[in-house]
Amino acid sequence: KITLRQLLTLDPSFHFSVAEASPKLISLLEEVRNEQMPRIREPVEKRGMSLEEKVPTRRAALKSLLVPGWGQYVQGKRKRAILFFAAYTAGIAGGIYFHHKTEEARREYMLADEYSGVEEKYQRYKNFYRWRSAFIGLALASWLGSHVEAALFPPRQEEEHPVALYFDSYSIGFRVRLFPGKPAKTSFPNLPGIPE
Repeated sequence: KITLRQLLTLDPSFHFSVAEASPKLISLLEEVRNEQMPRIREPVEKRGMSLEEKVPTRRAALKSLLVPGWGQYVQGKRKRAILFFAAYTAGIAGGIYFHHKTEEARREYMLADEYSGVEEKYQRYKNFYRWRSAFIGLALASWLGSHVEAALFPPRQEEEHPVALYFDSYSIGFRVRLFPGKPAKTSFPNLPGIPE
C-alpha cells in the first residue's frame, strides 16, 4: 500500500491495465486511491453531470424581467411559466382593447351636445377607463410577479428515485431507498474473487 500511495502521489490519474495487472492489484490501487482522495458517491445528477443544466436564479430572474414566464420556463416550472405569460399577454391585449374603447368613449363624451345623454356617456367612459386600468395592472403585476418569483424561489429539488445508479471512473454501484426520508443503502460491487 505504501508503494501505491507514493505512486498516486506522483501521478493521481495512474491506472493499471486490466490485461497487465491482476484484479486484486487493481482493487488495491482503487482502495488506496479512495483512502487518499475520498470521494462522496453521489447520484450523477447531483454531481452536475445531468443532461439538464440547472439554470442559476439570477439568469432566470433576468429572463423573467424581459419576458414574464421565461425564467420559470428555463427553471423547469412549466405551469407557472404558462400562467405568468398568459396573464401578461391577457393584460396587454385587454389594456390595448380597452384603451381604444376608452378613447372612443371619451370622444363621444366630449362631443355630446345634449345634456340628457352626457351622464350616460360619462359612465360608459368611466367604465372603460376602469377596465383599461385593471388590465394594465394585470400586465404589470404578472410582469413583476414573474420576476420576483424567479428571483426568490429557485426550482425545488426533485425527490430522489428509490433506485439510483452511481458511477465514477473507478466503480459502478447502485442505491436502493426502501423508506422515504431514511438514508439509502449503497452497494458498490467488487470484482469477482476479491473479498470486501
